[in-house]
Amino acid sequence: MPHRKKISPLLAYMILGMAMRSHAQFGILAGANFSTQTSQTQSFDAKTLLPAVYLGVSDYIELSQRFGLLPQLTYSQQGQSTKMGAFHANYLTLPILAAYHFGRKLEVLLGPEPAYLLTVWETSARFDTAQFFRPFTLAFDLGIRYKVLRQGGFEVKVVKGLMGIDRNAPIESTTGPGGGITNVPDSRNPRMLLFRAGFFYEFE
Repeated sequence: MPHRKKISPLLAYMILGMAMRSHAQFGILAGANFSTQTSQTQSFDAKTLLPAVYLGVSDYIELSQRFGLLPQLTYSQQGQSTKMGAFHANYLTLPILAAYHFGRKLEVLLGPEPAYLLTVWETSARFDTAQFFRPFTLAFDLGIRYKVLRQGGFEVKVVKGLMGIDRNAPIESTTGPGGGITNVPDSRNPRMLLFRAGFFYEFE
């Protein structure tokens, strides 16, 4: 049975805000994720990239002629491919991005991406292992959007995890200044790294 998570009040507020603001520039987006894990002891390896999909909605808020905010609500499939198999994690994410326009077609996007874990499926385990992963993580987005049509185009992003995804990561112990033992966060706790490419369309 899927492991269900409660949606936070902030997420519910964002959904309600998108629906109530009739003057907003509502949009849809979809595309491909290519994801893996990295840590201080696990460098990037293109062979471990796992292809998956994402889809969602957006709500562009214009603050000036060149600057705006672009909150998005997306269903995002993430994971990693290894020799032992693959793990697939399904997240509900809420990127809140600053958008800066270069002319009428090009935008640069950056901002935080909170993510809420829905389910996890590991091919080696053959059951939902969401209980072993943190229900909430945070990442940072950096990307561009380019309009090919008047109301639509393509987007490319890099999404770098800022938090480890394992719930019960081990703790490393080091000797403190006074000779005692000091616990520090485990540097081996993996963080997600995504390369995202897709399309968007905004309604007038």
